[in-house]
Amino acid sequence: MANSWGCRSSRHREFAGDRALWLQQRRRKRAELAVEGQCLSFAHANASLTMSETKNRAILNAVPDLMFIQTIDGVYVDCHFKDTRDLLLRPENFLGKNMSEVLPNDVADVFWNASNARASRMSRSFTNIVYR
Repeated sequence: MANSWGCRSSRHREFAGDRALWLQQRRRKRAELAVEGQCLSFAHANASLTMSETKNRAILNAVPDLMFIQTIDGVYVDCHFKDTRDLLLRPENFLGKNMSEVLPNDVADVFWNASNARASRMSRSFTNIVYR
């Protein structure tokens, strides 16, 4: 006849207790492995991101030209330059401002028209404008 644990003898109770302990340890080990896996995934993603940033920075530094990043409505959000002497204004004087606030009207119009032409083509490519 089975006792309250559903076991027939003390040997079965011992086995049931060992099995419960084993299951608990197995669940804990799985949880530890899952956390380790997440940490390894995060470390791998972080290393990949660092490598990508390093590569992109090297490519950007190899380009001698000035580069300006603007929003779709012409606000300067970032720029790349080798030497501040290449700029007519310091970055803090134009970042966050619209090109119409910074450039002469005729120059701003050239950039605005090129930007609108690019937007009308629905292109995600960069627009290269040479102004002399």
